[in-house]
Amino acid sequence: MKRTFWIFPVIFLCVALPLWLVPAPPEGEEAFSGARVFQGGGNEILGNDLQEMVMEAGRNALLRLYPQFGVADSFGWAKVYEKAREGAPDALKSVGYDGEPARNPVCTIIR
Repeated sequence: MKRTFWIFPVIFLCVALPLWLVPAPPEGEEAFSGARVFQGGGNEILGNDLQEMVMEAGRNALLRLYPQFGVADSFGWAKVYEKAREGAPDALKSVGYDGEPARNPVCTIIR
């Protein structure tokens, strides 16, 4: 006698049915209320606003990856590069630095 197993109904009842039983959030309540945000390593970001928690986690990750970014954070570096290629001795004025190029924190890191 040949046996036939009906797997589909079992999978349906175990997987799909519980999804239907999960209640929708009440009207006016966000679908992501109660969401938790974790950074790599398991550090949980606490807060009430999901967008702010995700933004904070992103800022923390960038700070961890690029800890010295704040030293060189300026829009003027493209002009510094252009002026330095032309040989201008005051190229660093584009980023607000008037001192010796050898003493500039960014220049000392690059050297």
